[in-house]
Amino acid sequence: MKSISEHILSWYHTHKRDLPWRYTKNPYLIWLSEIILQQTKVSQGTPYFIQFSTKYPSIYDLAFSSEDDVMKTWQGLGYYSRARNLHKTAKIITEQYSGHFPDSYKELLKLPGIGEYTAAAISSIAFDQSIPVLDGNIYRVISRLFGVTLEIGTTSVKKYFIGHAANLLGDLPPGDFNQAMMEFGALQCTPKNPSCDICPVKNKCSAFANDNVHLLPVTKKRNPLKDRYFTYYVFHDATHTIVHRRANDDIWGGLYEFPKKEHSKLLNYNNLKHGDDEMEVVDLRHILTHQRLFIRFIIIRQQILQKLEGSQQLIQLKKFDTLAIPKPIVLLSQKSLIWKSLIS
Repeated sequence: MKSISEHILSWYHTHKRDLPWRYTKNPYLIWLSEIILQQTKVSQGTPYFIQFSTKYPSIYDLAFSSEDDVMKTWQGLGYYSRARNLHKTAKIITEQYSGHFPDSYKELLKLPGIGEYTAAAISSIAFDQSIPVLDGNIYRVISRLFGVTLEIGTTSVKKYFIGHAANLLGDLPPGDFNQAMMEFGALQCTPKNPSCDICPVKNKCSAFANDNVHLLPVTKKRNPLKDRYFTYYVFHDATHTIVHRRANDDIWGGLYEFPKKEHSKLLNYNNLKHGDDEMEVVDLRHILTHQRLFIRFIIIRQQILQKLEGSQQLIQLKKFDTLAIPKPIVLLSQKSLIWKSLIS
């Protein structure tokens, strides 16, 4: 009789998706895929993996590229600290490890942007080390299989789940089995409307037997979104605009943006007079994981050579598209024909 693990591994070999990083044991490419897929759906991340692995085919290519170039290539994926850490780690491995990924789980954990999950994934998939991985999909599969009602989020609960994952892994091929568990959660044991009727382990599943699949796993409720209000000032003349590079300590760290101010509410600019300067007002809303941004762009044509403050810099309009910029500024060219024409 097959065990739960053998059923899931058999299911994986039949149903796994055809994904480009599944045809290699190269730790560089496996690391690249794992970093891209953090906080990102496979459908969105796959084109970025292809783009990165084509543009930077080796860790040397990535390490010797500029941070601005890496950030521009990453643009649109969000959580930009991942891109900065990707670049840092490429430099470290190139300089300190002669371009070779460490095959030790503990050594991998020392590298920027590599946590326990990513280190376990690289160790098991690239180096066949018997280390279980634990991500959101696997939390869900284990909680349902074994009827775990503990709230996910504490260190002690994490250790409890890792114990279950290690028992399931046993002596099976670690890379294949870890991927099988993740894929099983992504395609079969899904958050909503899982395919329990055709599940190969339904007869061994506590949640299915107790009709509480929809209640597991137990997770903390998210805090309500915080509303924030920003005004971006898009000063430009015929050839230039003003930007500054954000510090590396936030979600858009390292990206370029226009001068801006934050307000307690969206200011009313309908009756704003700005001398003889040409002006356009564009509004948009952008939702992040924990915030809802209400943004007003004030596009103002005027002489700008004397307006630089602090870290601001002039950028040629024709080179604006070479900058890595936050998603709301990407959307500006779709909202404003004037701005689109200026940077085209």
